[in-house]
Amino acid sequence: MQRRLVPEADLRDPGDPDASSRHLALLVAAGFEAPRRQLDADHRAMGRHGWRYWIPDTDERLARLGGDRPALLFVAGSPDPRLPAVGVVGTRRPDAYGEAMTTALGSALGAAGAVVVSGGALGIDRLAHVSALDAGGPTVIVLGGGLARPHPAGNRDLFRRAVAAGSCVLSEWPPGFTPARFTFPRRNRLIAALSDALVVVQAGASSGALITADRAQRAGVPCFAVPGDAWYERSAGALSLLATGRAVALRAVGDLAGVPGLEALARAPWPRLGHRAWGLPNPWRAPGPATRPPDDETARAVLEILAAGPLDFDELARRSGVAAGTLAAKLVDLEVTGVVVRLAGGCVARPSGA
Repeated sequence: MQRRLVPEADLRDPGDPDASSRHLALLVAAGFEAPRRQLDADHRAMGRHGWRYWIPDTDERLARLGGDRPALLFVAGSPDPRLPAVGVVGTRRPDAYGEAMTTALGSALGAAGAVVVSGGALGIDRLAHVSALDAGGPTVIVLGGGLARPHPAGNRDLFRRAVAAGSCVLSEWPPGFTPARFTFPRRNRLIAALSDALVVVQAGASSGALITADRAQRAGVPCFAVPGDAWYERSAGALSLLATGRAVALRAVGDLAGVPGLEALARAPWPRLGHRAWGLPNPWRAPGPATRPPDDETARAVLEILAAGPLDFDELARRSGVAAGTLAAKLVDLEVTGVVVRLAGGCVARPSGA
């Protein structure tokens, strides 16, 4: 990926007068008792861990936030504002589709050298960071609390790995600041502003990813959403963005190539279209009563044949050798008990788990 012609990050060491003054102001505003004593403790922690300040006054991306731009950032690792960046956000509880899309997207972006920006949370965030790192690419993790109190604690291994790989973890909160409910929406605005494009992979109607999408719109950052199942709660947020025109559908990583700076993604590899295997679970379908196992030889023979995939009635009759009338009656019985289902076009199939 081609680097942007912008200044490098203005990084300062602990004790820098300008950065320390801003740090002290943050401690006072955050209500720390004895803020000067806390400043000394933070400086010691920063020196011990190699953390630095980032003064973002000249950063073009963060300037999109206007008066809401942070005065100071705390950084573990090395941010590089010259690299093109894509934010990837979504639910903390993705299904297999959300996981597969996130992994493919993070891998493609990482392999192309684009920065993957996200919030270091469980689910979509973690998958985006990990897949980018696995592909040898950079990532930026934006925390909702201080560097000394990363959340969730279960992702500390990811945070350490990102820094060791030359990427970075950052926060606008002093190192000892404990994350709270209000800090995560604040964190989300930084994810949006640090990205050249934002992708919502899978998100429910009340997902925090929608806050990030809203902040991206307000900052003039192009927003994309991965289409999902219209009957699935965890698709509701992404589909709402698409239905209201607040996001463009992302079907492949190449859809990002229209964003300035991301043109090289038009050549990024992407999985070919394929066929969904029959019998995958339908998340919108409530589990029904337990189906009773077939109690006769004909039913068992029919189900054994259908285990290989759906068949129309005529083909099922041919393969089973069961008379048409007998087969029709048996299928009705199996359908009533939930052991088989009728598909569009008249095919018969075994539902997932049957």
